Amino acid sequence: MKRQLLLVLFTASFIGIGCSSKKSETATPPADTTIVTNPTDDGGPGGGGTGGGLTTSTGATVAFVPVDWTIFNSYVGTHPINSPKNVQINVDLKDNGSLRYYGSIKISYEDNGQTFTGTFESGDGKNQDISGLKDNNVMESVYNYWYTKDSKTVFSGLFQDQYGAVVLVIDKSINQGDGQGSAFVSGSIYFRNFAQSMATQSPYRKCWFIYTGPYDCRTDTIMKKTDLYPTTGEGYRKLGTFSGLNRAKAFNL
Repeated sequence: MKRQLLLVLFTASFIGIGCSSKKSETATPPADTTIVTNPTDDGGPGGGGTGGGLTTSTGATVAFVPVDWTIFNSYVGTHPINSPKNVQINVDLKDNGSLRYYGSIKISYEDNGQTFTGTFESGDGKNQDISGLKDNNVMESVYNYWYTKDSKTVFSGLFQDQYGAVVLVIDKSINQGDGQGSAFVSGSIYFRNFAQSMATQSPYRKCWFIYTGPYDCRTDTIMKKTDLYPTTGEGYRKLGTFSGLNRAKAFNL
């Protein structure tokens, strides 16, 4: 799904990438954040269905409820939406071995007989070691993990496509009362589109490792886990909510 047209000038590159005299830096959670090592159970019924226009055989798919269509239209960006329906979200994440989750978030909708899908990703590898850049050798998914906040097990993480970034927030669990535990989770998506620019984003860093310029999507509240939701001052807006997501399928447990 194309959301925001970016004018590309291929001679301009590496705009907005943080520089440092250090050869390698490590991004870590704050010291008082307790990372959850086993936030899940055996799953349960439901979830994972493809339904409607979103075609995927992995992860978990549920209905997505936009905050309102004006905001959703801003998220789409490249064309006005006419009569959208069947909005869905697919979460397909995996543990990279360090309790950080990589993979994709897909947001899909049908309009005028067509299905549009935006795919936002975070990789399982580490940033390239490039002299002069910050966050060398840091895991791309370093900010994507389960942790405890206000006595609850929650999750937040950053994902990107070529037009912008989204924050996935999971803040509620549903106990089915069948002895399976909290097999289903609920949450929200926040988005931030990139500004139109004559510059090309660097292929060596995701936007949360870019410190200034049109491709900077950093959010201290999410990266430092000081709050569960990004603030409007960081350029993010709430796109919508979801519920009943099968956690075992969504996180490939």
